[in-house]
Amino acid sequence: MNPDGDGASYARAQLKEAKRRLESVHDRTSNVEKEEIVGAIDQRTDDLVVGNQIKEIPEEYRNYVVLGKRETRSVDIEGHIQNIIIDCQMTIELSVKSMFKAVGQDFDYSHAIGFGSHNTQGFNNRIPNEFPRREEIVRAIFLTQLWEKFYELAKYGAPELNAEPSVIFDIDDGERAMNDATFCVELAEDFIEYVDD
Repeated sequence: MNPDGDGASYARAQLKEAKRRLESVHDRTSNVEKEEIVGAIDQRTDDLVVGNQIKEIPEEYRNYVVLGKRETRSVDIEGHIQNIIIDCQMTIELSVKSMFKAVGQDFDYSHAIGFGSHNTQGFNNRIPNEFPRREEIVRAIFLTQLWEKFYELAKYGAPELNAEPSVIFDIDDGERAMNDATFCVELAEDFIEYVDD
């Protein structure tokens, strides 16, 4: 990606990468179980039968029908926490930086975007006052600062204490990272759509 190119297309490319990373996290942590609710029609009587009563119909007279489908999703974060945090931090960073580029503003080349940076100040001045989620952008910028520290810990642990990342983080941290990344992606999508119109 070339930050010196067209700002809008660069913003969309950044956001696309953020969404890809977030989707990858969900793919690695989600288990989807699909279940069909099945019944049978007794061809002798045209009665619909469900549950254990299906066994009472001789096999040759059973006509199975799908009555509905149910999908359950479970999330298994354990064992993935370190990578979830790394990918979610990148998702947050890319999402926020995509908003900068969407209005033609450069961003700091750092994982964390500081409030006092001249680039952040310039971005803040370019956010349309009418954008309905304007105040939420401040939170997204803060999240780049918060997760930047966790990114380093997720990658390296705390070598000063001889502690690996798995000792530092728990499931709640992974869930929080996923929620914050989702928030930033959705905010960036809304923002880019708003400024593109």
